[in-house]
Amino acid sequence: MSADADFDWEEAFTYRPGLTVELKAKPGTYDTIARYEAMMVPSIWLENDPVPRYPHELYVVCPLPNGVSFVGSHTHPDLPLRVANLPPCPTPGF
Repeated sequence: MSADADFDWEEAFTYRPGLTVELKAKPGTYDTIARYEAMMVPSIWLENDPVPRYPHELYVVCPLPNGVSFVGSHTHPDLPLRVANLPPCPTPGF
């Protein structure tokens, strides 16, 4: 068995560093993903929050043209999606 057999590549890509997220428990509170640590539970660390987060606690904010952003998560299609006026997400480098 390889070391990355249990690694969730889709989750790691969805919650990659540099993306803006909204905390579901605090609507209107936005932060930036600082790092994703696959071997940690929870695995998502935010820049302005000392507590790591689980994916189900966050909405990923994805950029659209003209500074309009789409708030929602493609990994949770049953959740309502909203449009917000936010600065566009930076494009993280790989």
